Amino acid sequence: MLSASYQASRVARAKRGLTLVEMLVAMTCTILLMFAVTQTFQSIGEVSSRGRAAIEISTQLRGVRLRLQEDLQNLTVEVRPWPQAGAGEGYLSLYDGVSRDNTYQATSYNYVGDVDDVIGMTVRSSGEPFVGRYNGTMIQSQVAEVVWFTSFNNGTEQATVNTGTYDPSRPVTVHRRVLLVRPDLNNNSGNLGTAGTQLAQFLQNNDISVRIGVDAGNNPILIANSLSDLSQRENRFGNSPTFPGPPNLTNGLLNSGYILSGDRLGEDVILTNVIGFDMRVFDRAAVVQTNGSEALAPGDPGYSGSGTSPIGVGTFVDLNHNTGTGEYTTTPVTKSGLQNYAIYDTWSYFYEHDGIDQFNDGLIDRATNGLDDDNANGVDDVAERETSPPYPVPLRGVQVRLRVIEPETRQVRQATVVQDFLPE
Repeated sequence: MLSASYQASRVARAKRGLTLVEMLVAMTCTILLMFAVTQTFQSIGEVSSRGRAAIEISTQLRGVRLRLQEDLQNLTVEVRPWPQAGAGEGYLSLYDGVSRDNTYQATSYNYVGDVDDVIGMTVRSSGEPFVGRYNGTMIQSQVAEVVWFTSFNNGTEQATVNTGTYDPSRPVTVHRRVLLVRPDLNNNSGNLGTAGTQLAQFLQNNDISVRIGVDAGNNPILIANSLSDLSQRENRFGNSPTFPGPPNLTNGLLNSGYILSGDRLGEDVILTNVIGFDMRVFDRAAVVQTNGSEALAPGDPGYSGSGTSPIGVGTFVDLNHNTGTGEYTTTPVTKSGLQNYAIYDTWSYFYEHDGIDQFNDGLIDRATNGLDDDNANGVDDVAERETSPPYPVPLRGVQVRLRVIEPETRQVRQATVVQDFLPE
C-alpha cells in the first residue's frame, strides 16, 4: 500500500492552481482572440458602411438624373434659333462657365470637375402639374420655368471655382428652381400690382416666373411672364433685366440672391456634395482624335498633344471649346451681345420688330421693314438683322455629367444625362 505521505503529496499536486506564467499566456491568447474578433467586426462594419453609402449616393444620383432627363424631354420649345415670340414656345438657355473639367487635371483635385454651368428652360409637365407658392397659398400650372444651377456655402469658396484651387471637401450644391408660368395671375392692368423694386423678395416668397416692367406712370411693377415673354432673355430668372440679358453672376456662379433662404432654405436644393456639374453640347463638326489607345474629344487630357491623329467628327464639347474646328469652337456671335459668355440660346425673333435699336447704330428693325437696306441678298435678308442668337445653329443634343462625393467614405459616383433634340 502507498504510504500516507505519498498520497497527501499527490492530493496537493492535484489541487495546485495555474502558475503566473500560465495565466499570462492564457490572458495574452484571450486578448489576441478578442482583438482578432474586433478587427473582423470593424472590417465588416466598414464594408457595410461603404456599401450603404454607395447605395444611398447611387439612389440620389438616379433620382436627380431622371428628374433632369424628364425636364429636358419636356421642353416647350424646339431647340433651334429664331423662334417667333408670338408662337409662345418659351426657351432653352445653356450657360457654360469658364471652368472646365481639365481645369483641375494638373492639381491634386483631378477628380473634381466643372461646377459653374447653368441650364434654364421652359418645361411642360407630362403628368402631375407643377406646384408652387403664391401669396401664401399653393397653386398649380402645367408649364414652368425651370433653372438648374450650383452654389457654394459662401463667397470665399465661390471665388475659387474658376482657379482650380477650391477644396473638394467643400463641394457645391445643385439647385433646381421651379417658377410657374401663370400670366393669368396678372390683373386688368396686366401686372401683379407689386412694386418692381422688390423682385428679389418676391422670388423668395413666391414661385411665379415674373419680370420687371413699368406702368403708364413709369412706376416699376411686376408682370407674370407668359411663354412668349420668356422667349426674351431679359425676362428670365437669373438674368440681367436689360438686353441681351446676360446671366447675373458673382465670381462665376449665379448670384446667391437667387437661392431660397430663411423659412424656405433648402426647398430648391436637389443634390448636395457635388464635385461636378458639367453641361456639354453636341458639336457635329468637332474633331475626335486618337492617341493610339483611346478616342479623345476636345477638352480631354492629351487632346492637343503630340502623336494624336483625327479619327472622326461629332462629339459632346464645352461651348467655346477653342480647338479650331466645330460649330461651338469660338465665342458667341457679336450681334448677340453675349460674346463675353459661352451661351447657347434659342433666342427670339421679337428683337427684329420691337422698335428698339439694340446696338445704337441708328438702324431700327431693318430686317423687318420690307426694304433691301444693304442692297444685297434681297429684302430683309439675314444680314440685315440687328441681333443674332449666340450660336445661330440648331442644337442636336446636350450631355450633363453629375459627379458627387460621399463625405465620410470619400467615394465618388457619376451619372450622365444625354438628351437629343433631333426632330422626329
